[in-house]
Amino acid sequence: MSQAGGHGRDWTPRVAVVGGGVAGYSAAGRLRAAFPGAEVHLYERGRSHHYSACGMTFALEGLYPLERVVLETPEQSGRGGVRVHEGTDVVGIDAAARRLRTSGGADEGPFDVIVVATGRRALVPPVPGAGLPGVLTLSSYTDAERTIELARLARRAVVVGGGAIGLETAVALRSLGLDTTVVEALPHLLPQMLDPEMAAPVRAHLEARGIAVLAGAPVERFEAGHDGRATIVVALGSALGADLIVVAAGVRPESSLADAAGLDRGPTGGFATDAHLRVTRAGAPVEGVYAVGDCAEVRSAVTGRPTLSPLASTALYQARSVALHLLDGRHEHRPVVAPAVVVVGGLHAGGVGLTSRAAERAGLGPWSVTSKGSDRSRYFPGAGELWVRLVGDRDGRIVGAQAVGPRDVKERMNLLAVAISMGIPPGELAEIERAYSPPLQLLADPMLGALEQFVERAGGR
Repeated sequence: MSQAGGHGRDWTPRVAVVGGGVAGYSAAGRLRAAFPGAEVHLYERGRSHHYSACGMTFALEGLYPLERVVLETPEQSGRGGVRVHEGTDVVGIDAAARRLRTSGGADEGPFDVIVVATGRRALVPPVPGAGLPGVLTLSSYTDAERTIELARLARRAVVVGGGAIGLETAVALRSLGLDTTVVEALPHLLPQMLDPEMAAPVRAHLEARGIAVLAGAPVERFEAGHDGRATIVVALGSALGADLIVVAAGVRPESSLADAAGLDRGPTGGFATDAHLRVTRAGAPVEGVYAVGDCAEVRSAVTGRPTLSPLASTALYQARSVALHLLDGRHEHRPVVAPAVVVVGGLHAGGVGLTSRAAERAGLGPWSVTSKGSDRSRYFPGAGELWVRLVGDRDGRIVGAQAVGPRDVKERMNLLAVAISMGIPPGELAEIERAYSPPLQLLADPMLGALEQFVERAGGR
């Protein structure tokens, strides 16, 4: 079996992808497209087919049936050249021999290429009562089915976690008529995406929709009702009654296969990878074995340090990088800036790079500028407020950006992702020409205002 990159498209490798989801199915599809003669096997422990996890909260809201988030069945994958083994859990990897061991005792292999895409596991606060029936997560298709079923019978809900999934879930439950409370351990909402000042309009928007917010409130315990199910969340000394409790307090990489295989885990807990996304053993890359998606550790374009980027867009990008490395052994996976956006009851919030808090932890000496204005010409119907913040470091670089507004946040975050990733100087970015039309943006756009403030303040740095 060949091990190095630089293969022609006529190569016919035997490929194993461990784990479904966006990362696994994208990797399988990319490799099948790059090498049309490849024999591609995908091993998935569940039986939920290939689905979009990002779409589950909107199905919970009732915008469409949950079945619509299913993207592909095993039969459809098979017609595309990928053999899917649903309900097959891979419990061991022999990285040197490139073989797999499944829960049924089968020894699968050898393979030319193994791609590990085992995803993530939901984080539930390790407090008393965390294991009670009724403490739900929204991390899988089965979770979504159960939550939708219980939401129909509930009147009160508590969502633990004020990140993107938590807030989308809260909006969905409130739209179904449930009295809904969000409990966030940190002092403000969306703490991985926004600084406190930028999170303030998000909180105000939620509260205006009738969603109660309890921030700076770590969960102390879950308590059971008379039927043994969790019906009370205790936080900040307050006992919050609920018919439905959903925990969306973050995720951790599912990298347990690393230990038995003797593979490295990085400081984030994910599979350590090199610049080509190959896993490592004792710091050295293992040829032919890659890790992608939520389980894989990558490099931050801002700090150069290991980080996680548990985003569907990152997984798609990583799958592409694996295929390109096998085609051209020189290809490297570009470090990430992780642009992200969330829609919370019609309000858009986005972030890219580092928040001020993250930049402080990284020792970058952060500072920031904020601009607020109309998101389109003020005289145009439907104009709303747009907030833009840029985070700088002691060297005058843009190391992070955030935006909150009624629309078009994604486009601004994508532009700033390019700027941060490519190291475009702020002054040059401020001079780039922009398209303009009154229905689409203000002529003196708030982002331009933020850039001009940033350049002025950075002048003395």
